[in-house]
Amino acid sequence: MVPADDEHKSANEAEKNTSTRRPLLEKLKFWKRCKQEDDKPARLTPMPPCLMKWWTPLLVAFLLFALSFICALGWGWQWHWPSSNAMELCMTITGAGLAFSAWQQRSHENVTHEQNRFDDNQRNEFWQNRESAHALLNANSYAQQHEAVIRYIEMSDHINKFKHIFANSGTHHQEAILTTLCAHVRKLGETEKTTLSELERAHLQEVIIKQILQRINGGPWNRLQVDLSETHFLTEVTISDLNTESIIYLNKSTFDHQVSIKAPSKITVYWEDAEFHGKLTIAGTSSTDEPTKSIIHHDNLPHKIDVAMFQNVAFSKISGSATQTHNMAIVETSNEHGSQHSSRYFTNCYFIRRNDHFDASYTLKLFYLSRSTTQSHSICTAYLPESYSWATIDFQDQSRTHTQSNH
Repeated sequence: MVPADDEHKSANEAEKNTSTRRPLLEKLKFWKRCKQEDDKPARLTPMPPCLMKWWTPLLVAFLLFALSFICALGWGWQWHWPSSNAMELCMTITGAGLAFSAWQQRSHENVTHEQNRFDDNQRNEFWQNRESAHALLNANSYAQQHEAVIRYIEMSDHINKFKHIFANSGTHHQEAILTTLCAHVRKLGETEKTTLSELERAHLQEVIIKQILQRINGGPWNRLQVDLSETHFLTEVTISDLNTESIIYLNKSTFDHQVSIKAPSKITVYWEDAEFHGKLTIAGTSSTDEPTKSIIHHDNLPHKIDVAMFQNVAFSKISGSATQTHNMAIVETSNEHGSQHSSRYFTNCYFIRRNDHFDASYTLKLFYLSRSTTQSHSICTAYLPESYSWATIDFQDQSRTHTQSNH
């Protein structure tokens, strides 16, 4: 039998050892990375292929001998046959040139071999990290899945840092990492596919989403497709200062909490059939002088929104859409407390479309839409760039359809 105090003491000691072991492991990882940086060979400017020929040292030696022999012949501004000492000097210069040229070739070959060995080690480390990250991501532990996400992010940075190693497959590996993380965000939203608590799953989603947004904002994942369709988001989503060429797919996704988009420059998103249970807020920086300063290219405005606030932002229909009209659904539902309106607030918003053939610019009188959407008042006139033209927005009353679908 072990006394209770001893059990409590041993538990505290184990917890203390764990807490002290973690910083030690972090220091070891940092020391390992620093050592790898120190072991990295210096990058040399590649020598021209002609200087790496076997006859190059002989040619250098012959040129040095010819120059030194000519100088010895005309030494003192009088042509004469060189003395034995002068000939020894010529041969010394020739031997030095031959030795230096051969040493330079050998040194360059050694550095090249060392660089190739370093590159092979980096490739092997990448594949080992990928295998371990894949195993950790499938574990039923929050800590292990969090570690897997960190390793995938480090792999992405690794590829971006050593571009010469992954020159032919870097983009493919980046796409694979992004696809894996997006799939895991989708998996975390499905309760039956994981044993983690909702709070842990929400935090993991938050970590992954932040990393994705950071890397598509002019980073290594810019221009890559972000497929977050059919995803149940358990955490709040905040997007700030995003300017990306990536296309974000949110088809049939559900957001339980607030979604905020602040000061976007350019976003392309498919979200017409996404569902927002929380508040959707978009606050851009567009104005009548620069209507497209904050622009969101989309398939259509989301139809299933409880509360939405749009301010100083331009909405552009994606080229090739079936219609160039922006549709906004107005739904009135009823519950035990009476009827409720799904609120939509627009302030200084611009509804445009791209010109496939770059038509001339047009002017449009912007209107303030009343609650009934039947009255309007002209407030200003704005100009668009040549690549855009004005579109229309259609407010559709879907209360009857929504009520029938509930029954």
